Amino acid sequence: MENRVIAGIKRRKEFSPNHVDNDAAIFALCADALREKGFQVNVYEEEEFLTDYAGEQLIFHMARHQTTLRKLNALEQTGCRVINSIESIDHCGREHMTRLFAENQIPQPRSVILSTDLPAPSSIPFPKLWLKRCDAHTQSADDVCFVEEEDFHRKLAGFAQREIPRVVINEHLEGDLVKFYGVTGTSFFYWFYPNHHQHSKFGQEVINGIPREIPFSVSQLKEVCHNAARLLQLDIWGGDAIISPDGTFRLIDFNDFPSFAPCRNEAAPAIADRIFCFVDK
Repeated sequence: MENRVIAGIKRRKEFSPNHVDNDAAIFALCADALREKGFQVNVYEEEEFLTDYAGEQLIFHMARHQTTLRKLNALEQTGCRVINSIESIDHCGREHMTRLFAENQIPQPRSVILSTDLPAPSSIPFPKLWLKRCDAHTQSADDVCFVEEEDFHRKLAGFAQREIPRVVINEHLEGDLVKFYGVTGTSFFYWFYPNHHQHSKFGQEVINGIPREIPFSVSQLKEVCHNAARLLQLDIWGGDAIISPDGTFRLIDFNDFPSFAPCRNEAAPAIADRIFCFVDK
């Protein structure tokens, strides 16, 4: 890294549903924070990266398109450092993540994985549940949907009709919905009630209602989230949890490089510090 040049890859707009500006903002702040550390940051759109990549050996990215991820994976095999790694992004696939969390005692809802080309179960697994596609990141409200008993078979059939081969079924949990953000290897951790910030992709946060602000241990949530990130091998991450009425919590989602929208000014220096850790390594 003698030339101190870093590549940064933006996220394609279709992978930022209702958050295009937020994703662009955190990316720009991270690039600025790296420049303040003395780096030249070459910025690529995903399409540009596929045709005009200049050979940078350290890359931070928000990419989600499979073609981009395949190219990044190939570059990793040659020794290029990619943050977040492609393996960590694969780990965030819902089926893989559900299994990893279950095997490593990371608290999550009760879950079932189904193939949509097999006969549907005769009865609903849980009184209220969420259906979530396994094969790709969420791009529309239909990819993650709340389901009650009378709608279960119709909604499940909808995934099959869209040729989504497998779904994760999560039990719906009553309690306060919180969102969190973190950066591995740093002390940075931020959580908030999305209802208080009107922070939403598809408006589904209203299903859990106005938060009651149930007391819970923030330090325990931070520890569990950092442990989950290390398990998934993520450097830059965020997700969602439900705080139950008794103060316990379970993780319901975990993502690579989210928008950090309510805390981007604080997060960007921490992200730059994490990326800097990989210089000359």
